Amino acid sequence: MERQLNLKRVLILLILMMFQAVFGQTSGGLKGHVSDFRSGEALPGVNVLIKDSFRGTTSNMDGFFEINGLPPDKITVVFSMMGYEKQSVTNIEIVPGIIKNLDIKLNSDILNQPEVIVTSTRKAQNIMESPVSVSIIGRRDLSEKGALSLEEALPYVAGVSTVNGQLSIRGASGYTMGAGSRSLVLLDGVPLLGGAAGNVSWNVVPTSEISQIEVVKSGGGALYGSSAMGGVINILTRVASPKPEWNFSTQLGVFSQPAYEQWQWRDSPSLTRDFSISHSRKIGNHSAWLRLKSYHSDGYTEMNWEDVVHLSGKIKFNFRNRHTASFFINALNETAGLIGTWKSQASPFEAVTGTEKNQITGTKLFSHIDYQFISSEDSRYSVKSGLYLIDWENNSLAQDFSHETKYFLETQNNTTLFKSTDLISGISLQKAIIDAKIFGLHHQEQVAAYAQVQKKLASISTLTTGARYETYYVDNDVQSGIFSPSLAINIMPAQWFSWRASYGKGFRVPTVAEMFANSTLSIFQVEPNPNLRPEISTMGETGFTLKAANLGLIDGLQLNSAIFQTDFIDMIEPKPDGNGTIHFENVENARIRGYETSLQASFLNHLLELSQNYTYLDPVKLDENNVVLDTLSYRYRHSATTSLGARFLNIHLLSEYRYASALESVEIYQENIKTGEDKQVPIHVWNFALSTQVKDWNVQFRVNNAFQYYYTTLERNINADRHFTLSIGGTIR
Repeated sequence: MERQLNLKRVLILLILMMFQAVFGQTSGGLKGHVSDFRSGEALPGVNVLIKDSFRGTTSNMDGFFEINGLPPDKITVVFSMMGYEKQSVTNIEIVPGIIKNLDIKLNSDILNQPEVIVTSTRKAQNIMESPVSVSIIGRRDLSEKGALSLEEALPYVAGVSTVNGQLSIRGASGYTMGAGSRSLVLLDGVPLLGGAAGNVSWNVVPTSEISQIEVVKSGGGALYGSSAMGGVINILTRVASPKPEWNFSTQLGVFSQPAYEQWQWRDSPSLTRDFSISHSRKIGNHSAWLRLKSYHSDGYTEMNWEDVVHLSGKIKFNFRNRHTASFFINALNETAGLIGTWKSQASPFEAVTGTEKNQITGTKLFSHIDYQFISSEDSRYSVKSGLYLIDWENNSLAQDFSHETKYFLETQNNTTLFKSTDLISGISLQKAIIDAKIFGLHHQEQVAAYAQVQKKLASISTLTTGARYETYYVDNDVQSGIFSPSLAINIMPAQWFSWRASYGKGFRVPTVAEMFANSTLSIFQVEPNPNLRPEISTMGETGFTLKAANLGLIDGLQLNSAIFQTDFIDMIEPKPDGNGTIHFENVENARIRGYETSLQASFLNHLLELSQNYTYLDPVKLDENNVVLDTLSYRYRHSATTSLGARFLNIHLLSEYRYASALESVEIYQENIKTGEDKQVPIHVWNFALSTQVKDWNVQFRVNNAFQYYYTTLERNINADRHFTLSIGGTIR
C-alpha cells in the first residue's frame, strides 16, 4: 500500500514536470553586448528598447544587457546612445525557453545629437517620439563653448534666455529680482531650485561631469508641479568610466579693458582662472567619480569678482540585475562681490560709492539618492530623495543672512499594463525651512500625486495623458490645492519625421521671498505681501521634427519647428509704485504666443557644421476681457543664434553669433527720453574659437564678445566685456 502511494506521488511529480516543460516555458529573452564600431570598446548606458512597446533596459558598465520574459513574437530592437547613430535589429524571433544573443556595434552619430531623453515623459524614449518640444545640450556642446557655467551655454538654445542669471523658456519668466522661476531646473531628476527664492545658483552645477542637458519647452506642470509651468531643464550627470581615468582641465582668461578710456576702472586687466581635477573608475560591479574645482575671477566690473571652491562626486551601485542605486554629493563655498547697479552711465563698470566692499559669503550643499528596483519585467520602482542646505551672509551695511534647508522625496512606478500601454505614477513631497533677516522664519511644504498613461494607438502614433494634484502649505496653513491635467499626441509615420501636439495646465506657488521679503534694493524698498495666490497657466503647442542623412553634400540635418501659446492667470510680478516701494502682486493676466525653429546640419563629410535657431515671441498683458494692455517686461520679441564650425584633421574653428531685439518693456528704471539714460539696445554678440585635439588632450583658444559690444539685460547692469580664454584639458588612463 505504501509503495503504491509513493508510486502515485512519483507519477504526479512527473506529470507536473511535463506540464512545466510544455506550458511553463512560454517566454524567451535577449542578451548581448554593445561596443564602439571603431575602437571596439564596450559602451555602458546604451538604451535598448523593443519597438512598439515600453520594454527595455540599458547596457551595464561592461556593455552587456539582458531582457527576459518576452512572449513568442517577431520583434525589432532599437539601440541608441548620445553621440552614436541609432541602430535597429529587425525580425528577431522570440522562442520560448531560448535566450537570443546579439553583438551590436554602434557608429558615431553624424550630428552628435543624443537620441534618447528621459525628462518629457519621465521615462527613456527616443527624442523623435517625444510628445513635446525638447532640445539637447551634449558634452561636446559644452566643451566647444568653453562653458564654466550653464548660464553661458543656455542662451544658445532655441527659446531660452536669461536676464541677470534668471532663466526663461519661451518668455515664461521675465525678471523677478531672483525671487521666483517659472522654469524648473532638475539635477538628475531632483529639483535644484532653492526654497526661499525659488531660483537656481548656476555655479553649483558640475559642468565638466554633465552627460547631457534636456530642455523641455512645454509646461511640465502635470508631471513636475510648481515652477514647471514654463518648462523643465534636467541636468543629467555622467556615469563613471569603465576604466580608471584622471581628467584635468584648466582655463586662464583675461577681460579687455573697456573700449572707452573714461570707462576704465582699474590699471591692470581683470583675470579669470579655473582648475579642476576628477577621477573616475569602476569598483567591482559599481562605479564612482570625484571632482574638485577651484575658480577665481577679478570680475569685468568692480563688484563682479568671485572665489569658488567646488567638490562633487557620484557613486553608482549595481546589485545584480534588478537593483541599482546612486548617491550624488555637491558642496560649494563661495565669496563674491554683491552686485547692485552701476555707479553712473558715465562709469558703468564701477560700483555705487560706498558699496565697493560689499560682499556675500556662502556655502551650498546639495545631495541626492536615486534607488531603482525592477520588480518584474513589466514594472519598475524608483525612489529619489534630496537635501539642499544653503547658508549665506551679506556683509554690507544691511548685514543680511539666510539659512535654508530643503528636503525632497519622490517615489515613482513605471508599469507596462499591456504591450502597448505604459503607466507612470508617483507621489512627491517637498519641505523648505527658511530663516532669513529679510523675511523671518518660515516653512513651506508641497504634497503631490501624479499619473501618466502612454498608449500606442498604432505603429505610428502614441497618445499621452496625465494629471497632477498638488497641495501646498505655508507655516502649516493650507494655501491651495491645484489640479493640472495634460494631453499630447505624437505621430511618426516614418523614422525621419514626427509630428507632435500637446495641451496642458501648469501652476507656480509663490515663494517665501515673494510673500515675506522686506528689504532694500538700490533706491527701492521691497515690502511683503503674504496674500499672494498661485499663478495658473494653460499651454498648447504643435510642432514637428525632421531628420535626414546622406543628401549629396549634406551628411545629415535635423529640423525642429513649433508654434505655441501660453495663457497666464494671476501672474506674479514685482510692481514699483510712485514712491519707489515694490510689492509682489497678482497683478495681471498675460498671454505669450510664439514660433520657434532650429536647424542642425553637417556638410562635406563633417568638414562643416551649422546650427541655427530663431524664436519669435508676442508677450502681452491682458485685462479681464482679454484685451491687450501692454507688452510683458523683460521678454525679447526676436532672438536668434547661429554657429558655424569647420573641422580639418584635428583642427576645429568655430564662430557664434547671438542676437536679441531690444527689450520693449522694463520695470525698474524706465528710459529717460531727454538724457537717453537706461536706453534699451538689441544684443549683437560674436564669439570665436580655435581648438585642436591631440590624442586625449584638447587645447582651445576662445574670444567671447569679440567686438566689445555693450548692452544691458537688466537696467544699470552692463554685460560682460570681451573675454579671452585659453583652455587645456586631457585624460590620463
